[in-house]
Amino acid sequence: MKGINIAEQCHVAAGLYPIAVSGLTTMDAVNMEGYSHLTAIIKTGAANGAAITVTAYEATDAAAGSADLIAFNYY
Repeated sequence: MKGINIAEQCHVAAGLYPIAVSGLTTMDAVNMEGYSHLTAIIKTGAANGAAITVTAYEATDAAAGSADLIAFNYY
């Protein structure tokens, strides 16, 4: 069998629920303790014709007091 069993091998978290994007929107922090990979599926509502920019940060706590910008792959 190819692939993975999402329920057993992945960390699934709702990052951002579908919304109309009209300004800055922030998703909840995701606890990655015990995981090495996160696939984030970002769903939006109407984008009002504007481009959407996604920025990812790495922090040691949910408050993100000393968050560092990180690179990520997307498609």
